[in-house]
Amino acid sequence: REKLAYHFITRSQQHLALIMQEPVESEHQLMAVNDTRQDIPLRFVITDVESSVELARGELVAPANQSTPVTCIPLAPNKQHCLLIEWESELGVARNHYLAGNPPFNMAKYRNWLSKAGLLRH
Repeated sequence: REKLAYHFITRSQQHLALIMQEPVESEHQLMAVNDTRQDIPLRFVITDVESSVELARGELVAPANQSTPVTCIPLAPNKQHCLLIEWESELGVARNHYLAGNPPFNMAKYRNWLSKAGLLRH
């Protein structure tokens, strides 16, 4: 039986992934990581899961075999957030998530965020 972490690891190991870097002075940098040998056009949206507020949206071309900065998301460090990162490219539709804020995170709240974002598999 697959464990919960299986799905998170699978999403993070895609050939094209959008991921957040650790914050620098409350700025969270979104990166496009393209492990293929071709440039890949994509569209993305980042949403705060709890409030359903869209924080960023855009289009770009992720250069082949590179990590590329996409956009910065400013978030107050004294509040915890779960960000849903979604993108679409010729490789398909994909999703990822990122926890922002100071730990520890309440496990029940985290599971609720994952469920609301459609990322929790039973």
